[in-house]
Amino acid sequence: MTFYIHGSSMRVFLLVLASLCSTSTLAQTHERFMVMVQGDLIRTDQAGFLTQLQAGAEAGYQIGKRWWATGGVEWWSGDGLMAVGGARYFPVDEAFIRLRGLIRQDIAVGGGFVKPLSTRLRFEAMTDYYIMEGLIAIRAGLAWKFRETP
Repeated sequence: MTFYIHGSSMRVFLLVLASLCSTSTLAQTHERFMVMVQGDLIRTDQAGFLTQLQAGAEAGYQIGKRWWATGGVEWWSGDGLMAVGGARYFPVDEAFIRLRGLIRQDIAVGGGFVKPLSTRLRFEAMTDYYIMEGLIAIRAGLAWKFRETP
């Protein structure tokens, strides 16, 4: 089942995304770029763990002390490749809340936690709620932070 974001739904999503991204850009750090790879371990429409391929790769750019803008691609078995754009808010360093728009598919809201494995590499675990399909997914992945060149 495929859902498309049309007209007013897309405008609402873009308005929410723009409002999330328009906060002040205070206290930029030297690690403003990040690349994440992640995949679904299980979703409420799956019969068991890893029964379908649903994975993605995203890049993130820090736009404020606790805000990141993200964009990338997702691959879902049955639906194929789709573009993804969103934002993450870190109320604390170890946890985040995120909003993502899966172009041609759905809007996902969720949250997760971060466990550093080194100064640059970290493990991420998260859950997403897909609004239009009414599904919940548990995901895991890795993120790599790039140091900004001085």
